[in-house]
Amino acid sequence: MVVGDDDQAVFKFQGAEVSNILDFERMYREPQLIVLKENYRSTQPILDLARRVIAQGTNRLERMIPTLKKELVAARKDLSPGTIQGREFCRAMPEYQWTAREVKSLLEKEKIPCEGIAIIAGSTKT
Repeated sequence: MVVGDDDQAVFKFQGAEVSNILDFERMYREPQLIVLKENYRSTQPILDLARRVIAQGTNRLERMIPTLKKELVAARKDLSPGTIQGREFCRAMPEYQWTAREVKSLLEKEKIPCEGIAIIAGSTKT
């Protein structure tokens, strides 16, 4: 048995690589792939947005194994929906400045605790 998440392969410094999962599949005949789809930490709008961002990655199992589907479903309906904002910037520095100002405002003016703020960033540029 092996547990792995190709979307966590960014932790390469700890030995995480998509090839680990693919090599396991090649080494053992027809392993059963079980996808854990229930998410207990996020609301569905956040999961949907995160999926749109992460799906841009090219080194994902869903692209390499056509039958694999990793569409997460929010399991806890009691979570506050929160607010999702979308912003686009032409350059990195204005993006960083806006993000810092926004987080500072949420922390200081609106008294939202750090654990109540999430930033999901992605790029559609190639």
